[in-house]
Amino acid sequence: MKNTHIRILLTGMDEPLLERGSAFLDAINEVSHRNVLLTSVDNMTTGMQSDDDILVHLLSTSRMDDLASLRGLSTVPMVLIASEGQPLTGQQAARLQQLPCSVVLPPPFDERALLAALDQIHDDLLLQRQRAMGSYVQRHPDSRVVLFTGAGSGAGVSLLTSCVARLLARHPAVDTRPVLLLDGDWRYGSQATLNNCQPAHDLQDLLTRLELDQTAMDSYRTDIAPHLALLGMAPDHLGSVGSAKSLGTLLTPIRQKAGITLADIPAWNSEFLASMIPEADHLVLVMNPDMDGVRRARLLLREALTRLSPDQVTVVANRVSRYTTIDQGTISKALDLEPVMVPADGRGVVRALEANRLPVDSDPRSSFSRALQPLLNSLLAESPVKSSSLLNNIRGWSTAFRSAH
Repeated sequence: MKNTHIRILLTGMDEPLLERGSAFLDAINEVSHRNVLLTSVDNMTTGMQSDDDILVHLLSTSRMDDLASLRGLSTVPMVLIASEGQPLTGQQAARLQQLPCSVVLPPPFDERALLAALDQIHDDLLLQRQRAMGSYVQRHPDSRVVLFTGAGSGAGVSLLTSCVARLLARHPAVDTRPVLLLDGDWRYGSQATLNNCQPAHDLQDLLTRLELDQTAMDSYRTDIAPHLALLGMAPDHLGSVGSAKSLGTLLTPIRQKAGITLADIPAWNSEFLASMIPEADHLVLVMNPDMDGVRRARLLLREALTRLSPDQVTVVANRVSRYTTIDQGTISKALDLEPVMVPADGRGVVRALEANRLPVDSDPRSSFSRALQPLLNSLLAESPVKSSSLLNNIRGWSTAFRSAH
């Protein structure tokens, strides 16, 4: 599998501006870059190497004849940054926007806009690489991927994912189908915290490897219980946007082994989540039991059910109490799916977490633990392996997820 790093050639004719852009690229994970100070835009590609992925050019001149020379580079993905001293006219910006592989960032220089542009091109490059390699390798017939995500923030997805992983690992089926807990929330390393463990290797390091084979995957797993392993971030990890999106590259080696993978995927990372939905065997959508939760869940389900059948989706209404404003029947009618109702057990959950234990371990007979059984049953049910394409409907998915969050 090819490296998911992005290799950038950074060019410019203004040395201070070039140094500023270089300093910012230095701080981005999964980016390596080389800097070339130009005397003319005509030599822009002279420093390019065959393994360069993106050309980032800092526009310190905006003469039309100079910009016209960029049209010959239309096959190279480019990010063009206009400087404050030489803003682009409307005609110039329109001409550059016609280039099929370019993103034009107007002044003032905005590091967040640059990161977003690199992130988008990063996604497109990974999709092109997967298309060139073939979207699929031979899957093991007993390999399943279950995505856990939330309809809105604060729904308790990470805790539910971790608890269900523990319950699955105790099931007799794990003799041939061990459980892997994949932490896709690169911001906090929450799964390592919930499971009271310190991964020997950070998942970020695994994603920098040139080859992701089974030996590499096995060496980065951390055993946290019998038949249960964690592939995730350290508790003090702070990742990049690119690192979250690159988690999708792990599905190829994961699919080659028997087992059930539970992926804790943050809902805020809409495009990454959207790209993984077609690869999933089951989607668990966790929502808050209120009308806003129903609204968000309905929007996500509208898109999810274009890729998955209803029996491949489980809705979980989390933290249900006597003060909940909507009941099971209302949720079922609104979503056309029968939800799993998980009761609020603040005292028991907090007591367990304070003791560095999961609620299903500290009190397996609590109302919280027993309420997870229907969800467990739905995940253990067999479903055929799908042959959907990773490349379909990703942009449409992204629009739906952004609208819901």
